[in-house]
Amino acid sequence: MRQYIIGFLFAIIFLGILGPGGSLFLSQITGRDESFVTDVKRYDSENRLLVQSLLDDSVTIPTVPGGIGDMYYEFAKNGSNENQVVDGSSTPVVFSLDADPVDSIFICQIKCFVETSSGQMQFGKYLTANAALTNGVSISIKSDNNLFTFPDIKTTQDWKNFFVFRNMSNFRLDLETNNDQMVASFEPKVLLVLKKQGTFGAGNDDYVNVKIQDNLTLGSMNLESQRCIGFGYTKAE
Repeated sequence: MRQYIIGFLFAIIFLGILGPGGSLFLSQITGRDESFVTDVKRYDSENRLLVQSLLDDSVTIPTVPGGIGDMYYEFAKNGSNENQVVDGSSTPVVFSLDADPVDSIFICQIKCFVETSSGQMQFGKYLTANAALTNGVSISIKSDNNLFTFPDIKTTQDWKNFFVFRNMSNFRLDLETNNDQMVASFEPKVLLVLKKQGTFGAGNDDYVNVKIQDNLTLGSMNLESQRCIGFGYTKAE
């Protein structure tokens, strides 16, 4: 059921939306009320209210049960290491956001950011390196037992064009002498769910993988750190 909100949008959103089990999810929307539309969608066997901008289809807010205690904020890791400046040229090194043994995870944003130690970032090359990567950074998402893999990221512009293709405002370069930074965020229109471990059988869990397939430790790379964070919410199953 879809209906346009006229005159009451801000009252509904600021008072909150009552979710399953009586939990309250608060959101704030900036804009004229006639510029938005509501829709009820079904996620994970439950009805969820979405609020979407009629002017920008990137503004979609799915409600998720729970509050601040259910927030999910995790670095993709290889073992205990979250810094992707590693040598993956001979054997690729995989950094993962893994399914949880108890809760399902709903991811609304994957943010990757890089800090350099010298040089200046260039679009036709990989950040401050002298050339593009040979094999590239491979990012794969297995959500609800469905697999999607981004095109390999071999240059700075690939982060902008391949990873944040829905919303260019999620790509940013901050240039400073000997300390450039890049931020690239992927915000899916619908939440990515990593179902709890074992949902699809042993060894077949959902994940987000960032695979490093080149040697990012070379001095010519000038990389100090490269990390990716998943942000969202958890829900007990």
